[in-house]
This record gives sequence, C-alpha cells and structure tokens, in this order.
Amino acid sequence: MRILLASTLVLSLFAPVAQAQMSSGNGGATFNGMDRADDPTKAMMTRFIDASRMTLTGSQQLLAALGQPQEAAAMGERAGQLSEAMSRRAVEETLETQLRGVTSATKALAAGGPVPAARLEPGLATLAQAVAQYEQLMKDLPEAKAAMNTMRKISKVDTPTFFMLRSLPGSTASLKQEIRAVAQACQQAGVKVPEALLAI
Repeated sequence: MRILLASTLVLSLFAPVAQAQMSSGNGGATFNGMDRADDPTKAMMTRFIDASRMTLTGSQQLLAALGQPQEAAAMGERAGQLSEAMSRRAVEETLETQLRGVTSATKALAAGGPVPAARLEPGLATLAQAVAQYEQLMKDLPEAKAAMNTMRKISKVDTPTFFMLRSLPGSTASLKQEIRAVAQACQQAGVKVPEALLAI
C-alpha cells in the first residue's frame, strides 16, 4: 500500500513533465506541457528570450545606423519570432542570428565611411542591457541545470529549453566576445561606449 501511494505521488509531481508535447518536424519538444509553477528552467527560457530580443534590437539599431538595412531587417524579423514555444532549430537560429548581427556591425565599421555616433549610441546601450541579462542568466544556470537533469531522468524528454540551457555557456561567451569587439570598434571611431561593454 505504501509503495502504491509513493508511486502515485511521484507520478502526480512529474506528470506535467511527461506530458511535454513533441514539436512537429524538429525532433525537439515544446515547453507548453511543462508545469510553469516552481520551474526554474521555464523562467530561464523567458529570460533568454528577453536577452535575445535586446541583443537583436541592439544589433538592428547599429546596422540601421551603419547603412545595412537588409541585415537590420533580419534582426528585427528574428526578434519578432521569439517565443516560449520555439523549436530547437529556432533556438539554434536565434543564437546564430544574434552572433551574426553583432559581427556584421563590426565589419560595417571596419569597412570605413561615415560613423553616425549619435545613432550608434542607442544600439550600444541596448547591447549593454543584453550583456547584463546574459550575465545574470549565467549566475542562475547551475540551479536551472540541476532542475533540468531531474526532469530529464523522470520524463525521458529533451526540450528546446533544455537545449538552450546546455548551449548557454558557449553561446554567451562567443556573443560577449563579439559585443566587446564592436564596442571597441565604435570607441576607436569616436563613439561614446558604455563602460560595461569595454569591461567585458
């Protein structure tokens, strides 16, 4: 009887995890079936989306100011597609697009030409906010990964959120490196750059 009661309790606690629905055609799983209460991994996805949107918006502002309308539009388009129901591939593309946007801005600065300092400063300020968000995500990552490991043992399901958590250390390091590069390029061109970006 005690064994039966214990089994029932475990199932009731982790039923939301087991009910995570597989995304169509991407081999991952959406996070809509997860229990939102007391779930640090879900909170991390929400915050990842916020940080991603800031990065994409900052890059969009820089690229628009530097006369790169197509790349700027691509950043805006990706920002508009961010969602907690993203597939694993969408998470991958979000990480790739963030990196590409910042790198493209650095290349545009290196190509020479007029540097509209006043128009670049808002984009740099937005990137500084994004960096602060990512740094806080990294601080909270251990707790979220511990929860992820527990849920994976019970549910046997891998989700786009779990993929994001595993990718976060490497992707954040690469992104911060590129943001520092564009900040230095802006500074060399006479643009006022937030200290937080130069301190990366």
